[in-house]
Amino acid sequence: LKKAFIKTLLKPGAKIDQYVLSAERERMTKAMKNKGFYNFSKEYVTFELDTTIGEKKVNVKQIIENPKTKYISKIGLDSLVESTHSPHTVRNIYLNAEHRKNIDFGLKLDTIDYENIKIIYHGKLEYRKELLIKNIFVKKDEFYSLENTEYTYTRLSGLKTFKFINIRYEKNYEYPNSLDCYIMLSASQKKSFTIETQGTHRGGNLGVAATAITRNKNSFRGAEVFEVKLKGGLEAQSLTDEEKLDLAVQNEGKKGLATTLFNTLEYGAEISLFVPELVYPKKSALLPRYTEPKTNIGIGYNYQKRPFYDRWIFNVGLKYHWRLGQFHKFVFSPIDLSYIDIEKDSVFAARLKEIDNTFLSNSYSAHLIPSR
Repeated sequence: LKKAFIKTLLKPGAKIDQYVLSAERERMTKAMKNKGFYNFSKEYVTFELDTTIGEKKVNVKQIIENPKTKYISKIGLDSLVESTHSPHTVRNIYLNAEHRKNIDFGLKLDTIDYENIKIIYHGKLEYRKELLIKNIFVKKDEFYSLENTEYTYTRLSGLKTFKFINIRYEKNYEYPNSLDCYIMLSASQKKSFTIETQGTHRGGNLGVAATAITRNKNSFRGAEVFEVKLKGGLEAQSLTDEEKLDLAVQNEGKKGLATTLFNTLEYGAEISLFVPELVYPKKSALLPRYTEPKTNIGIGYNYQKRPFYDRWIFNVGLKYHWRLGQFHKFVFSPIDLSYIDIEKDSVFAARLKEIDNTFLSNSYSAHLIPSR
């Protein structure tokens, strides 16, 4: 606990501030709880202020008081019995991976013991036990730690597949100063299907679009999310008089999309797999504590029919997402490629040649883009 006192918020020469004293009580309480003192509370942290030294200076003494228990004797006399703070160790860890399904106590529950954690389930375990264990940082026979408990909650929440997570501790009466940890998980809905519609307004061009999304959570028993997205839209693209004349020449005697009100068409599909872990060879001991780890693997196809050209876009990507602390989010994309193919009509091609702008001509030619 010496490190906890070294990191005190009370600094020599600083003004006495009740908010600093309150923050110091909170900090010390967390430090004690991270060292196994499960029953410790901020009421045990007090300060003794000595103003007798003069020169408008105050000596501040931080005190950790011992717990006191009220005791009533056989003859009815009561007294306070003082004891010492004792650290608690974690004796057993129980993980109920399907808490809401198993809430009916008439169900026969199965238990497997894996890496010192007792996993409770009914029927077939819906999640790979390796996935569950790697996101639990409460350890058997180690001191209770509030920090490890909160980090376990954060990592389990980051899986995005549980709608209910509860971590609680109960005293183990068989072993002195021991706690049993109970982790209760309730899965959210596994499959979902949504349709989104919208009106678009881009550069004065009005249109309509729709997207159909289907998601399957826990696709491979690893809390993965497999997502398929289909989208399409129509747009009324405004044209200049010169463009209308070119279009009339190109489509003389024809009836099609280019001659209607909605003269542009776009549709496509995206397939994504979200894995709640950073999928690459690594030694976890070399990494700092991160939250919301996710690997996103995706491929996509998009077709665009414009008045003067057709365009096809193919893309593939591999991205890693993670957070360090509350304010730092990282995205690393080792693979992010897009291939664009385009087919121009003869009038538009002649117009580009007439303009003779290399940059403009290249933008309407097939090319590979290393990032989007």
